[in-house]
Amino acid sequence: MATGKKEIVIPALTEEEIIEKSIRLTDRYLTEERWPSHQSVFKGVAEVFAVSYPPEALRLLSGFTAGGGFTGHLCGALCGGIALLGYIYGSGEPMPEEKYSAFVAAITAEGKTSPQKIKAVLDSYLYPSYIFNLLINRFRQEYGHCNCAELISPFADDLVSRRRFGTCRRIVRGTAGLVSGVILGVERGQITPALGENIYSNVLSAHESQG
Repeated sequence: MATGKKEIVIPALTEEEIIEKSIRLTDRYLTEERWPSHQSVFKGVAEVFAVSYPPEALRLLSGFTAGGGFTGHLCGALCGGIALLGYIYGSGEPMPEEKYSAFVAAITAEGKTSPQKIKAVLDSYLYPSYIFNLLINRFRQEYGHCNCAELISPFADDLVSRRRFGTCRRIVRGTAGLVSGVILGVERGQITPALGENIYSNVLSAHESQG
C-alpha cells in the first residue's frame, strides 16, 4: 500500500460500489449544489475516501473552468482529479538533493537527448508523476482527448446546448470513477510505479527502432 501525504480511508465496499458512490456524489455536487466540474470531482471523490482539506484547496481550483479560463485546454474535470491525487500523494517539499543533482547532470550533459538522459529525468520525478500519468492516459483512452476544446468539438455549431453540457456531465461523472480507480489501485499496490505514454515516448521508441 502506498503511503500518501494525506490519510485516506478505503470504504468497506466493493470496488464497483466505491466507484459508483464517487460518481453519484460528484454528480450531486455538479447538478444539485452548483459546483463546477473540477471542484465537483475533487469534492465528490475526496468525500468517498474521507480526505480532509481546507476551503483554500477549492479556491486553488477555481481557475480551471472549461480548460482554464474558458481557453479549452486540459479538461476541468481531469484537472480536478489531478489536483486531488496531488493533494493526497504529492509533496510540498523541494526535490531531494540526490534526485535534483541527477536531474541537473542529465540536462547539462554534453550530447543530444539519449535514453540515459531521459531515464535520469524521469527517475527524478517518477513519484508521484506516474500516478498522474496513469489517470491522464486512462482519461485519454476513455474519451479520445484530454483537452476541453477537442472533447466538445462535436458540438462546435451549438456549444451552449443541452447535448453539449450533457456530454460534459457524462465526462465529469466518468472522471470521478477514473480517479477513484487510480486511488484504489495505488492503495492496494496494484499499480506499477512506471510511466505510460509521455512526452519522451516517441524519442524512446525511435531509439529502440534504431537498435
